[in-house]
Amino acid sequence: RLGGSGPIAAVDVGHAWLDEEVEVLFVAHLVARRWAWRGTFAVVMNAEFLGPLRLAPRGHPGDGWFDLTEGSLPWRERSIARSRARTGDHLPHPALRTRRVEGARLTMEAPTPVRIDGRTHHRARRIDISRHPRRVLVTV
Repeated sequence: RLGGSGPIAAVDVGHAWLDEEVEVLFVAHLVARRWAWRGTFAVVMNAEFLGPLRLAPRGHPGDGWFDLTEGSLPWRERSIARSRARTGDHLPHPALRTRRVEGARLTMEAPTPVRIDGRTHHRARRIDISRHPRRVLVTV
């Protein structure tokens, strides 16, 4: 036992290289997007929720997979998708590509702010992601 009283769960850890210069780790999510989700965006989820949004309905932090969603939505569709994302009903969407991956190489159309577990770290055009399965133990 590691100090907590609940069960212990093994969690995958994400490893990202931003423009081959900045190295970061994440446990919940990596989000590359501009203000108001304008232009191309990418969301790498290691869990089901990003705040109140259920962006990865099949996501689980210890299943060995990331749920990756990439795409670009016109303004009106962004508003509709956001309201549906609370329940996970924004997917599938014809303008969004979703897949389960162990790793990925993402290329953004312009330098894009990258948020890692809720904090903006860097602007990047290229993001290389890999995973370390069941690397961290947490008490639930």
